[in-house]
Amino acid sequence: SGCVDHAVDMDNSSGNSFITCRISGNGGSGFYVATNSRNNLFDENLITGNDKGIWFTSGSSYNSAVSNRIRSNGAAVRLSGGDTNRIYRNDISSNTLFIEVSAVSSGNQIVKNNITSGSTGFSNGAGSSVTFTRNWFGTTDESAISAIYGDTASAFRPYRLGTVDTAEGADTTAPAAPTGVTLDASTP
Repeated sequence: SGCVDHAVDMDNSSGNSFITCRISGNGGSGFYVATNSRNNLFDENLITGNDKGIWFTSGSSYNSAVSNRIRSNGAAVRLSGGDTNRIYRNDISSNTLFIEVSAVSSGNQIVKNNITSGSTGFSNGAGSSVTFTRNWFGTTDESAISAIYGDTASAFRPYRLGTVDTAEGADTTAPAAPTGVTLDASTP
């Protein structure tokens, strides 16, 4: 807490687990996951008040951020070259920017998160393909979601119709499809 740069700086570091940590008030990122850092787990952490909550850089891959509370950071999650990372079942709220993709990345999945109350939802300056589905945005109003999302208008579909249960072991079975509801995907 209170570091000038990153609270946890990982370079060539694999197979680590960070569980129930409190990471706050750092000038850089809470977790900085860099070159050749693979198969690390970030689980049930409170990550708050950092410039970036979790930052996956070039060469970081197959890492999982699950069931974290990522709040009041500049960017909740930044992907700048990280590949095949999974960000799921997190509570992401009150950040200036929820998800930022700032360098070419591939195979990353941002799914089943509660993403609410912030300035901007998603920035994909690199134009990378990112799976960004089944998230809850605090609303089912597609115009509001599209405004939060700020990228390709339909890329957030399908989205959740209610909050994701982010507790460990929860939300592992898909609910039944709603009846009597149709989606017109022809217009954003």
